[in-house]
Amino acid sequence: MNGFYINPWAISELVFFILSLAITVYLVGIKRKASPTRWLVGYAATMTSIFLILAVMYLAPLNVWNYVFYLLSFAAGQVCIVFLLQFAYHFPSLHPPQRREARLALVITLALTLLTVVTVAVMIFSPTLYYMASPEPVLNVLTVTQYLWIFVVLVRRAVQLSESRMRQGWLRALVSPQGQSSRAVWAYALVASIPLWASLLIITVDWIFDWATLLVQPVLFLAFVLVYLTTTPEATTFLVKVVGVTLVTVLAILSIVGVIFWNFLHQSYNAQVTFADPQALRFTPNVEGSYTITRIPAQFDAELETPLALPEDGSAEVQLQFSFPLFGREWDSLYVTENGVVTFGVPFNVVEMWRGWQPAIVPLLGDFTVGEVAPVWVKSELQTMTLTWSALSEYQEPERCNTFQVVLRADGTFDLVYAGVDSVHIYYPTYQMWDARVRGVFAGEPGQPVVEINLESLLAQEQPYIGAATGGIIEPYYAFYRQYIHTHMLPLTVLIVTAAVAILLAFPFLFRAILVKPLEALVEGMRQLDAGNLEVKVAPRFNDEIGFLAHSFNAMVTGLREREWLRDIFGRFVSPEVAEALRTGQVKLEGESRLVSVLFCDIRGFTARSERTTPQEIVALLNAYLPLVVEAAQRYHGTVNKFGGDSTLIIYGAPRRLAGSAYQAVLTALELRANLKQLNGQLAAQHIEPVQIGVGINTGMALAGAVGPHKRQEYTVIGDAVNLAARIQDLNREFPQHSILISAATYEALGEHRAEFACEDLGLVEIRGKADPVRIWAVKG
Repeated sequence: MNGFYINPWAISELVFFILSLAITVYLVGIKRKASPTRWLVGYAATMTSIFLILAVMYLAPLNVWNYVFYLLSFAAGQVCIVFLLQFAYHFPSLHPPQRREARLALVITLALTLLTVVTVAVMIFSPTLYYMASPEPVLNVLTVTQYLWIFVVLVRRAVQLSESRMRQGWLRALVSPQGQSSRAVWAYALVASIPLWASLLIITVDWIFDWATLLVQPVLFLAFVLVYLTTTPEATTFLVKVVGVTLVTVLAILSIVGVIFWNFLHQSYNAQVTFADPQALRFTPNVEGSYTITRIPAQFDAELETPLALPEDGSAEVQLQFSFPLFGREWDSLYVTENGVVTFGVPFNVVEMWRGWQPAIVPLLGDFTVGEVAPVWVKSELQTMTLTWSALSEYQEPERCNTFQVVLRADGTFDLVYAGVDSVHIYYPTYQMWDARVRGVFAGEPGQPVVEINLESLLAQEQPYIGAATGGIIEPYYAFYRQYIHTHMLPLTVLIVTAAVAILLAFPFLFRAILVKPLEALVEGMRQLDAGNLEVKVAPRFNDEIGFLAHSFNAMVTGLREREWLRDIFGRFVSPEVAEALRTGQVKLEGESRLVSVLFCDIRGFTARSERTTPQEIVALLNAYLPLVVEAAQRYHGTVNKFGGDSTLIIYGAPRRLAGSAYQAVLTALELRANLKQLNGQLAAQHIEPVQIGVGINTGMALAGAVGPHKRQEYTVIGDAVNLAARIQDLNREFPQHSILISAATYEALGEHRAEFACEDLGLVEIRGKADPVRIWAVKG
């Protein structure tokens, strides 16, 4: 027989092993890991070992190593819990009040891990103890309890992080968590509940046990990883997600195909194999120290003499009236079990038997249940003993019943007689060695070879089988079944492994060339665009959706470049304040009344200066002077509304409302006058006539809005307050000793700030266009 057997369960575990190994490598490769990620790495690595252990267990023949790997999976599962519980405490970050609790949890789970490891070690080296007092129920209860602990920790953390907790209470936060972190933790809590729901299903639905125990760990692992990839604090890549999703999808599909294909093979095998019933086999000691097996006429002894009361452990001792030799050793008593096995020297222990430590005659080992009728009957005579198992029901399918006998003789021969055996060939890959269908004889000599043969086919040729193996002769129905499944599923396994390797090795390069590189070019273009580079361009690689995105990106950049040019041009002719107010809809085009301060300033004697100076020199002078005006206006929240040659109109209070507009206007005038001293110094060095300005400021109500035809409008302020500011600026010719004149309204609007300035009352002054004189003040400093 093979050293390993391919089956759908082994394939599934191999698939998950490949997937978990890839995920572990990816997580290890993250350079700067957050605290939750470090715990997740341990979980992923441990799950990788679990999947490998389970794969080897399902691949291996049903022997003691199968039993060892089965127990090791418990220890590895407990290690997983250590990492998962710490992950629950640390995601998205460790809550400071729970720091001590997290440390205590680590100590407790490590102690339970040590206890589990010790228990597993004891069971491996003392299989009898395992068979008498199985630790599985206790280990399962501990596992479920710890997963409940993980679930509670995550739910509590989700409530703590929920933004709605303070406003709506903890119940609302529990039902409908608010905030990205809270929802992420709640998703992990739902994932952590998977073992709890699986345990409930196992308890309530008996037939689902194999499927639930098979799928709970892989589903839990995949769910944790998928949720983590969407909530990871570290940056992930599109390539990782695409390859991961592809790997999971392809392997999952192939695994499902494997299960469907196995079911087809299972039915096909059952249709081909039959068990001759009734039949009888005689085992006769031979000179090789083994047994010769022949088919004899079936003579079932229907006279059931004494029912055998079986104790709770399933084995009852029966005294022989003669010494029975088995592989050269004499026995005066034997043990009978409801499992269809006769042992010598010690009660039946399936682990000891498979390890080769227990002499046994096995008419039919199976997972049987005992009904109301006595399962075993004994008929003892001077030279023979007949043991009859009557109507034993199969645990998996109770409607199937099995009746068979063992006839022991003083000369060492024994017969296996079958009368009413049903479907002894049925086998499921999830069976453990105590469930396997076997018949034959074990010598109980460690190290001696045990031969596996197909007695059914050999004896059908009406020829005896002469055995030479001194360790035993058995007919393992499970091995024939597994060999059949193995042979037919091997190509599918090669396909799955090849697909996994191809996805992990080839697909990254394929996806990178087709998807990732074009996307990386777009991402780099966006980065340059964010940095302000409007000359960036992405070359479309393919004529597909990504190519369309590249074309659209280039068109967008062109539009932004044109828009930036328009904004630059617009900003040169319209103040930034007005432009922003227009963009945000703060300007009412029909106009609105505003309390504003209006500042007019111009260069004295500019007309005469223009006559004796070239146009190029005038433009150069204005380009040096006007930035000083704009800088001073912007510093004090003024809006430069228009330039009129050397004249400038600055508005305070429109389009944005401004408290203390008069104060800001006066500060602007003073700073402008101070800046002119520096400019005039530069002009003097060039032997250029200095610049002298005149400023007029007035405060009052004005209408602010858009003026002009629909196709050519201009934002400005109009009204008597604006006209008066212009007239006050003209008064600088009458008061050449002053450069900053303000109206009485502006002087009053300064309020408490008047004390900051040196102002001189120039009295009532006649203003052109005004019926009454206006009081004017001069600001000296």
